[in-house]
Amino acid sequence: VSQSRYQGLRRTRNVNGEKTLSFILIPTLENEHCFNMVQEESLLDFDGDQYRIKQMIEKPVGPFIIKEVSAVHTLFDLIDEYQYEVHNGSMTFQAALEFALSDTDYTWDIVDSFYAKDWENFGDDNRLALFQDIVKRYGAEFTLIDKHFTFKNKIGNLIDFQFRYNYNIKTISREVNTNNLSTYIKGFGKQNEDGSYVVQSEY
Repeated sequence: VSQSRYQGLRRTRNVNGEKTLSFILIPTLENEHCFNMVQEESLLDFDGDQYRIKQMIEKPVGPFIIKEVSAVHTLFDLIDEYQYEVHNGSMTFQAALEFALSDTDYTWDIVDSFYAKDWENFGDDNRLALFQDIVKRYGAEFTLIDKHFTFKNKIGNLIDFQFRYNYNIKTISREVNTNNLSTYIKGFGKQNEDGSYVVQSEY
């Protein structure tokens, strides 16, 4: 796809498997046949992975309407699938994956060894939540290509290497989001004989 059709392409990949894709779509003669097809819940194929558009902002820029698109990997579609069964007792890593991902299109290879874990009331939840619990509980990291997982104890290695701005990396950014941050304080002064307080304050 010609870069003249989009700007600001950004792909993020985390060791927990989360992959996101964002870009700005600009209407051109080259994409006018498909510009209107870019909508919420539409699927995008990029570099062998499939993403689902979850957020889109349309806004005017000059005479045009542009689209700011944010999409997540279709792995997160597992949130719409449910495992009604419940398991109690020990499970190997392989058995836990089979339990969480049965009846899905996902396949996997387990490269390293993982100890069996005891589970209590494991199940009765969406398959994405179960999968995320498994990865956390067994301490696994994974790569995902198309719909095939490769599980290891650790993806990548720590190396004795310095990252330096304008030398071996292009940009450094820091992002802070305090949407879910709140502070609550309640203070009390001297207590009276009846149990009440002379003064109290909330913030």
